[in-house]
Amino acid sequence: MSHATVRFMARHPPLPSVARERYLFRAGSAGYTYPEILEVRKGSLRLLRPSGEGRLRQRVVTTLIALAYIFGVGVVLAGFVVRWTSMSPVIAVAEIVLFFAGLLALEVVWDRWSLPLLAEAPAATIPLEFLSAKSYGTFQEIRGTVDGTALSVAVPGSHEKLEDALRFAGLANPSLEAC
Repeated sequence: MSHATVRFMARHPPLPSVARERYLFRAGSAGYTYPEILEVRKGSLRLLRPSGEGRLRQRVVTTLIALAYIFGVGVVLAGFVVRWTSMSPVIAVAEIVLFFAGLLALEVVWDRWSLPLLAEAPAATIPLEFLSAKSYGTFQEIRGTVDGTALSVAVPGSHEKLEDALRFAGLANPSLEAC
């Protein structure tokens, strides 16, 4: 009888990485809406205003994804709800809640994943000269200039991701001041 030696690797080998070309964030320069996209590339920041065609494409894909979820997952869950309603109405209600929570989560995730669709062929591209950034917890503010005019851009989300992006762009001191 022969014995084979099995070695366990302490870490998985590194996965091949794709070189990051840019970071994209929802952004807004007026009020609390985020109709623009902040594009962070090595050495530059730009505000992109999505074109009508890009918005239409994103809405169509969003609708198709929602319909696929409703008619795919919805049909499966409906079968379970019909089965469980007679045995346990609590389980049936939990499945309905799970269905709507999944639909909402899908829409939130897709909103972030659809940024490349909106950034494709923008209606306007505005180069932004970075001055500073400030964190307000749930959103971050970037202060910069556009053609010599001061501009403040709000970016929803965590300050860590924005700091990573600003570091990627090679900006001098990207750490965000906390408010």
